[in-house]
Amino acid sequence: MFYDYKQEEATAVVEANNEMSVDRERFPEKWPKQLTPTYNVLGDLPELEERFRGFAIYDAENEEQLQHYMVFLHSKLAELGVTGGLKGFLPLIDGAKTAQEWKDLSK
Repeated sequence: MFYDYKQEEATAVVEANNEMSVDRERFPEKWPKQLTPTYNVLGDLPELEERFRGFAIYDAENEEQLQHYMVFLHSKLAELGVTGGLKGFLPLIDGAKTAQEWKDLSK
């Protein structure tokens, strides 16, 4: 998951994440599992003084977990007036399995 928000929106983003954490604890089956800490990307100077950008890696058991994450977080951020926030997901797949499937299909 990638995120991007203005520094002045940081308090609202933290509040939205806190609400998300409460819901995640109550209904863990509705949420993808976070596999890494949330990382900040520091390579965007000089914009770093104006915006926070970063990512975290999640593992979803199904599409519904990703949908729930996006809808929940987007709605909370909108309620709090955040114009940035969650930017999207980039699927990661096992390269070795992909290569093997490609090899099998090529036969």
